[in-house]
Amino acid sequence: MPRTREFEETEVLQKALQTFIIKGYESTSIQDVVDATGVSRQSLYNTFGDKKALYLKAFDAYCTRMKEEVHSVLEQDKPARMVLDDYRQTMKDIAASPEGCKGCLLVNAVMGNIYADPEVKARVKTMFDEHDRALADVILRGQKAGELPKKHSPMAVAQMFHACMIGVTVLARSEAPKQDMIGVIDALFEGIL
Repeated sequence: MPRTREFEETEVLQKALQTFIIKGYESTSIQDVVDATGVSRQSLYNTFGDKKALYLKAFDAYCTRMKEEVHSVLEQDKPARMVLDDYRQTMKDIAASPEGCKGCLLVNAVMGNIYADPEVKARVKTMFDEHDRALADVILRGQKAGELPKKHSPMAVAQMFHACMIGVTVLARSEAPKQDMIGVIDALFEGIL
């Protein structure tokens, strides 16, 4: 009779994800994941595959959650300036959260050797492109409605916001005070919009 799994995959993925965020892909061993999840090495391999397969599943779960949190804000049907105010608050909430203070899996991937992996690079590029397009769409809508300045292209403004948010995640990794990260976000939005 086959043995039933004694763990919840989603919970294990979240714990593995946190380990990858904190330690990075290269520095995370399977034993680190075993220690973080309480799941045996063999059960991890049987359920998720090798370390890279586990990382990619955790990465995909992270991307899904980020899309739900961020893109749902950007896709609201209300004036662009209000959407951007909600986006700013979402970014501040993420930066101030315990998880946000550990950094961003996407940024960590780009900064690590794992970025040389074509599957990881493609996933990061897709997420960054989708984010920039969604943000640029809101900015364009605001420019057309006269709510936002037209000094720069919507994509340039979106990419500047994105670059600044990447910088905030680096600040988070350096254990910068939360109020500093929130101040950077506020200064960005107030300086551009």
